[in-house]
Amino acid sequence: MNALHPFREGNGRAQREFIRELAGEAGYEVSWDLVTQDEMLAASVASFHHGSSAAFAMILNKIIRPVR
Repeated sequence: MNALHPFREGNGRAQREFIRELAGEAGYEVSWDLVTQDEMLAASVASFHHGSSAAFAMILNKIIRPVR
């Protein structure tokens, strides 16, 4: 979704909501307030230009927790 950038506005919001819904269905919760906009942008650039999802994986490990 990030590479396609299908919408004029709201691509980041759509991506975050998709991840939140997917995580919720799997029994996890996402705390987006634990990640900065700069961290998300850096992860996006790394994935798009360098083909590396490592930065996104680090972010997800930081912000996703099992629902209690």
